[in-house]
Amino acid sequence: MNTDQFTSDFLPKEIVLKLYRDVPIWDYQQQIDLVNSYAETVKETMDPDVFDIKLHHQIGFCYWQADAHPQAIVHYKKVIEKLKPHHYPFLYFNVISLLIRCNRLIAEFSESFYWCGIAFKYLEATTSSFDKLNILTEYVDVLADANESFNKEYEPIIKYVIADLGFPETLTDPLETVNAMRTTNHIWNRKLSDVELSQVHLEDTDQIIRAFENFKQHCPIEWYRNYAENAINIRKHK
Repeated sequence: MNTDQFTSDFLPKEIVLKLYRDVPIWDYQQQIDLVNSYAETVKETMDPDVFDIKLHHQIGFCYWQADAHPQAIVHYKKVIEKLKPHHYPFLYFNVISLLIRCNRLIAEFSESFYWCGIAFKYLEATTSSFDKLNILTEYVDVLADANESFNKEYEPIIKYVIADLGFPETLTDPLETVNAMRTTNHIWNRKLSDVELSQVHLEDTDQIIRAFENFKQHCPIEWYRNYAENAINIRKHK
């Protein structure tokens, strides 16, 4: 399998714009027809396994955003049949998290827990603690809906993510801790996105630096503070 092809976009920008600007999300069949039509034009240029993985992932997403969860599950399973954790960890754990969530939303909790088990089994395949946090948040959502208790076997993962990303939270009740981390991460990820988007409108480098410095001063997550510091240094040495 040519795993290098995973890092390139499957759909060109003009198709993406047409999908999300011109076709309503509830009209998933029109979206899928558009995806399939374009896919046929690039099929011969791609590794066949990578092509199938990317195609089913995109079709699954069309179903997912239209809340057609059983249909999305069918395609996400087809992705996992060919995609292994070491092939492309980011995509693998993204699809696993969606399998967990789709099954939870249709109250198929045993299936959700099955995919949680698969995710935790292979979690060391990803170096990203954000992937790990994402799986933890999907897991606690299933626990809440199914009224089940947190498996203490997974508590070291929480501690690792806290230490690796530099969260201000400490492990107390696992569900409360993961939910607090989710909230903190969501807030500061959004704030960082706002700072980066502001660069489009701010031509003054000093203003951009001040925006990152203000972010860094208030952000409680070390990973984001380090990111901001790096952004500041890049702009100071341009």
